[in-house]
Amino acid sequence: MLPSASATSFTGGLAIRGTGSGQAEATPSGTLARQFAARGTGSGQGEDPRTLSRQFAMRGLRRAQGDGLRQTIVWLARHWLALANGGLLVFASLPVLAPLLVAAGANPGGQAIYAGYSWVCHQLPSRSYFLFGEQLAYCQRNVAIYGSMAAAGLLWARFGRKLPRLSWPWFVALALPMAIDGFTQLVELRESTWQLRTLTGALFGVACVLFAYPRLNRHARFLRRLLRQPAPPSRRALAFA
Repeated sequence: MLPSASATSFTGGLAIRGTGSGQAEATPSGTLARQFAARGTGSGQGEDPRTLSRQFAMRGLRRAQGDGLRQTIVWLARHWLALANGGLLVFASLPVLAPLLVAAGANPGGQAIYAGYSWVCHQLPSRSYFLFGEQLAYCQRNVAIYGSMAAAGLLWARFGRKLPRLSWPWFVALALPMAIDGFTQLVELRESTWQLRTLTGALFGVACVLFAYPRLNRHARFLRRLLRQPAPPSRRALAFA
């Protein structure tokens, strides 16, 4: 901290110091930095001006990195809907593309898609759709889930404010039919049909979008408003004000 009888501000390469007598003197900022270093931290020992310079440089770098991160978050908050819908469209379309590639003779590309989606789906032929004699890369239920999510996401982008916003009870109610159908089939109490797999999967997919998208949009608006505000001045800046 500077003595109360003097006030200092920085302009370009000069430091303008008030002397307490109404007069001001201009001192090169490097000289002032050496004076600060000579004062030390109260223990009688000063810091090397080169150390101070490195500290100021690192502080500026961290501030620049913080600004870059803030801009990245603001960009993501502004474009989250396009990113989400684009990702859903790609994820829902690739399994349909796989049999087309195999039927056209492009086996490496098709097999790569099959291998990738084997991590998210059992790919049982008896529970899958076929196209041109080739199995889709995921099952009937997943076709309904991700296809309905992609379609509902596009509708929400166009009519978002007119579509209902699901509460937790409604989301659970729309997800429950798929849970019952899938669980009873898993424990071999019964065998589901392609109609039930498709219907229950579509209900769940639409419920996911109507539940999640309004909340994501609210949080994205909050982040944009929050991060557009200027950062508060640091304590050091206030000390030299």
